[in-house]
Amino acid sequence: MIGSTRARIVGLPLLAATTVIAACPDPVAPEGEASTSTSGSSGSSTEAPPSSASTSAGSTTVDPDGSTTTTGGSSEADSGTTGSGIDDPGCPECMVLAYGLEDGRGLAVDLTTVYFSDQARGTIERVDKAGGNGGVLASDQDAPYGVAVSGEHVYWSNFVDDGAVMRVSIEGGEAMLVAEATRPRTVAVVDDQIYWGTFQVDTGRVMRVPVALDEEPVAMAEMLGGVADLVVGEDRVFFTAHAETGVVFLLPPPEAPPIGGVFGTTADPFEPEVLTAGVAEPWGIALQGSTVLWINGMGMAENEPQSVLSISTAGGPRTVLAPGQTNPWDVAVDGEYIYWTDYTEVKALPLAGGEPIVLAELQTNARSIVVDEQWVFWITRERVLQRPKP
Repeated sequence: MIGSTRARIVGLPLLAATTVIAACPDPVAPEGEASTSTSGSSGSSTEAPPSSASTSAGSTTVDPDGSTTTTGGSSEADSGTTGSGIDDPGCPECMVLAYGLEDGRGLAVDLTTVYFSDQARGTIERVDKAGGNGGVLASDQDAPYGVAVSGEHVYWSNFVDDGAVMRVSIEGGEAMLVAEATRPRTVAVVDDQIYWGTFQVDTGRVMRVPVALDEEPVAMAEMLGGVADLVVGEDRVFFTAHAETGVVFLLPPPEAPPIGGVFGTTADPFEPEVLTAGVAEPWGIALQGSTVLWINGMGMAENEPQSVLSISTAGGPRTVLAPGQTNPWDVAVDGEYIYWTDYTEVKALPLAGGEPIVLAELQTNARSIVVDEQWVFWITRERVLQRPKP
């Protein structure tokens, strides 16, 4: 019910579950960086929320293939030293804002702060863009996934069957229930509205409720397939879903990745506008002017798998911008570049055309990515990083 409490919240300041890093000119290798064996594919619907979080840690080596090898061990309190700068072997230009995550997922930024979720620990945390001054905003959450920030609140989705969209003050305090939802995955806040998408195996919805929480949530779109991600435009919400149309669900061959599409909302929530169909397992989505950009995951060759694509908001042919990716997950865009995470790499491509630029490598399951005017931010399974734009 709107306004009820769903979790124990720890106000700031306090010792965060994740070690946050203050800016420091002399990087020092961390001791006892936390690791986890949690799988981190492109947000697949088969991902089960972790049932518990390990408190042991060790010295972690990142191998060239992105896997990790952990030796030794220590208590969580000894995992790194707050205030020490550390480097990242795959990104000399990066600042590591936080490390020791167990299953990093969602990411959002405002003018001064980075907010993120750790699905294994069940936490929503924050850290300054300049490094340091971090802490846990919300704990004991049920597999927190997507994160958004607007004004005085941070929002997130709890990605479980008996899930919810939640919010808390950016200063910490009591968590508030925005809405109950079945497996909400993505969340966004634009103007005075909160949006989220649900990712059930056979049903997905795009939902909306006022920030004031003075009305009941309404369905903007309903699919026979999970809604993976959404972005809000001036007059429509665009989203990726693992379904080809709103009313007809075409099953792929047995054990094949889902075939999906890119959609826009219409007046009828049960007949969303199909911008393009027959794409391989679509995931992250972004909007630049009148162009929608998104990520394709695994799939058959005819469905353009493992690619970055674009299409006009008016529909028409889709364009493959960057084929042959490894396992792309999320996408962001500004006026000059499109940025995306690709499993062990983070990349950018000029919107005017050209070849992809590798911004970082040797990342461990790179996931959500966002940009501001100067920086690129992303979260991996174990870290939150930032680096200058290309």
